This record gives sequence, C-alpha cells and structure tokens, in this order.
Amino acid sequence: MKKKELAKMSYNDMVAQRDKLRKELLNLRVEQVMSHLDNPLALRTMRRDIARLNTLIHQHDIGIAKAGKKTFNGIVVSDKMDKTIVVEVTNRTLHPLYKKYVNSTKRIKAHDERNEAHVGDTVRVMECRHLSKDKCWRLVQIVEKAR
Repeated sequence: MKKKELAKMSYNDMVAQRDKLRKELLNLRVEQVMSHLDNPLALRTMRRDIARLNTLIHQHDIGIAKAGKKTFNGIVVSDKMDKTIVVEVTNRTLHPLYKKYVNSTKRIKAHDERNEAHVGDTVRVMECRHLSKDKCWRLVQIVEKAR
C-alpha cells in the first residue's frame, strides 16, 4: 500500500483496512502453520501496511496534522516564563548488559501560546521549528490537569 493511497483514505476507511489486513495476516499465519510453507515477503508487506495504518490512525486520534513529528508525554515542572513551559519527559529503557529498566529524564522547553498549562499538568508536546535558542517543541494538548 503506497503512501499516496493512504493519504486519500478517510479515517474510517483506514480503520476498516487495518482490521481487514489484521484478519488476512492471521489467516496467512494459520495457513503457513498448517501447510509448512514459508512466504516471508507477504508477511513483511502486510506487517508494514498495518504499521503504517496504525501510525496514521494514532496521529489522527491525537490530532497531529503532519507525519514524522516526534511527540512526547511529560509533566510540566515550570510555567514561570511567558508562553513557555518546561516539561520533564521520562524515558524507560532496558539496560543492554544488566537487563534492568533504567529511567532517564529530560527537560525540554515547549511553546504554550495561551499560557494554559500549569505545574503538575500532564501534557503532550510535539517537535516543531526552533522558536528560540532552546525551544523547539510546542504544546499539543493537556492530557490531565493537576489536582
């Protein structure tokens, strides 16, 4: 499935197509097990198409207009600047040698046009062009208000 074809599809069509491909993939896997045939190319293309559809559906759900932009969820730790918030993003990764989960945090500055996010809020930020020396993120939505 080409990107141009996906761009022309509506949201409901994308969801229906994804569900149809998932069913086909499941049937193909069952047939492979039953007949002991191996066709990795068909599996790979189906998985790729499902992944593309999942990405587009997810972007539609969270309201991202353009593809390829990174998004993170984080907690606002400072809102003292005008139209700028500091968001702390936590990333949990598996250590390659010790096989333990390691938390790494990163503080990023994000543009908040209406000054609506406050300390303690959980927000979603998306990368954008540089707006100042170290501000290259913008607020997409407030996921949860602080209590």
